[in-house]
Amino acid sequence: MSSTHHTLDLTRVHPYAASVIGPFFEKILDEAKGMVHSLYVVGTAVTEEYRPERSDINSIIVLAELDIETVARLGRLGRRFAKRRVALPFLLAERDIRRSTDVFPIEFLNLCLLHHCAYGSNILEGLEIGKRNLRLQCERELKSKLVWLLRALFASEGKASLLRSSLSNALKDFVPLFRAIIFLFGESPPKKKEHVIERLSCLTGLDASAFLRVLSIEEKREGISLAGISRVIEDLYETTRRLTDVLDGLSV
Repeated sequence: MSSTHHTLDLTRVHPYAASVIGPFFEKILDEAKGMVHSLYVVGTAVTEEYRPERSDINSIIVLAELDIETVARLGRLGRRFAKRRVALPFLLAERDIRRSTDVFPIEFLNLCLLHHCAYGSNILEGLEIGKRNLRLQCERELKSKLVWLLRALFASEGKASLLRSSLSNALKDFVPLFRAIIFLFGESPPKKKEHVIERLSCLTGLDASAFLRVLSIEEKREGISLAGISRVIEDLYETTRRLTDVLDGLSV
């Protein structure tokens, strides 16, 4: 199959990530044959926190319509690029996006904050996120995180590797949630993880040093003892519990 060169805008994407995702998007546009509404790079690849050696390249493909045949073809392409840390893209239908913000407000808020439209009309720009639904999801997420943190301590069976994995997952899950809570306070959330944690601490009056500690462990690849990891998770639990109380008293 001959390929056609398509005009892509990757100016706000990390140069290495752009060199990888560009050919992937070209293949998508060739394969989908006019079905593509827009293409986006999302997440760390559009921030200064992107690290080629360990960061995945996340993307969204918005199609005019979703059909099984097209999804299957694009899925095969996605698997071919996986070895270069291109995560399987999110596939969305254009008409479903505005109807989904009330169900997934945290996810769409973060997509609106951390995206770059590489092709087509930017449907994420100006997308409205309702605070009532956002607050409800934040409350659910915080309470589920309390359960998850306790389970992480019990399920690890004293194994440092399992607890360290729990720390890594905690940061990935909490930062998008923190951005949503900052938004509920009426502010535009920062993009950088460290700034998100610091701003949340300032707005709520809570000590968020445990989350900054996790960030430091992740970014610097620090060694930490089993007892140290356990203490950090215990601190994460206590801060999350207090944050739940703060959110309960917040008027939106």
